[in-house]
Amino acid sequence: MACGQPVDVSKAVQTHVVTSGWLPASTANGINKIVPSVSVALKNVSDQKLTALQVNAVFRRISNNDEIASDFRPVSGPDGLGAGSSSDTILLKAQRGYTGTDPMEDLLSNSQFVDA
Repeated sequence: MACGQPVDVSKAVQTHVVTSGWLPASTANGINKIVPSVSVALKNVSDQKLTALQVNAVFRRISNNDEIASDFRPVSGPDGLGAGSSSDTILLKAQRGYTGTDPMEDLLSNSQFVDA
């Protein structure tokens, strides 16, 4: 098996942000939790099949750029992402977020909340 030419992924892949925001993560013992998330789809705009494609997301606080959490997802299966093909929508979400006794829809307006 021969290896192909290296691919500049920054030019070979277009990223489409489908949605971003905060998702309800859990409720336990009256404590609600929300986490930052982003859903993306990738399109291979090159003329080559891309193998071993993955997405990494780092969620940071807007106020000071501190990392809240990160997530990683493989994009292409064993067949890779063919030339001109698009991936399914990929949901990346943090494991860490904000918790409180407020209803989930009110956590975003809590005085301690800082957006990511």
